Amino acid sequence: MELWVYLVCAIAAVLLLIFLTLLGAAVYSGLLHNIQIGVGKPHVSNITVAYKFDRGPYNNCGYLFSEACSLAPQLRCIGIYYDAPCEVQLVLTYNNTALKLRET
Repeated sequence: MELWVYLVCAIAAVLLLIFLTLLGAAVYSGLLHNIQIGVGKPHVSNITVAYKFDRGPYNNCGYLFSEACSLAPQLRCIGIYYDAPCEVQLVLTYNNTALKLRET
């Protein structure tokens, strides 16, 4: 066969592999999944939590989650954020890191 036939086959194979890689990444990332949005009764009607208050940028509160999970790894950890960081100075934002103790 001619050299150009091999080159065309090689380019087609590379393009096919790139397409399959991108398709696989899209499927794996959940990009092609359906999102269901609905309105209904909340899943939790009454909840009791133990929380720790923090003030400052939200991306600096990870240590609170680590501390809470190390104290009680069997309990679910919840973050409660009060301010929109784009509207309030980052040093003035408030948040709570909570452990869910009881749910009714």
